[in-house]
Amino acid sequence: GSLQSRQPRRSAGDGRQGDSGITLPFHGRLVSFKAGFAELAVNSGADAVPAFVSIDTSGHIKVNFPDPLNKDMPETGHREKVELLIRRYAAILEKKWADDPGNIVFSRLNYFLASPEA
Repeated sequence: GSLQSRQPRRSAGDGRQGDSGITLPFHGRLVSFKAGFAELAVNSGADAVPAFVSIDTSGHIKVNFPDPLNKDMPETGHREKVELLIRRYAAILEKKWADDPGNIVFSRLNYFLASPEA
């Protein structure tokens, strides 16, 4: 194959893109997570790798790329794979928020606070 076909493909998303998705309990609220990144990963075979950026008290920027969300995916149907990727992303994001609430982007926090209570 061509050199391009041997290159790893990666997709990233913030869980707010796409036309479909699922609503999950998230820190006591019901938050809608869109399927854009998950659909792209499942349809293209790309790794779904979240990226988390934080700033420490000295002003240093830290970027964290966890393992791909679709690592060790079960052999299931398309919809189940998409939902599992969304659930995995939401679980990581929920932990990140608990570990470092000072780095939550205001627009994301505003969206969260406008969500109904679980």
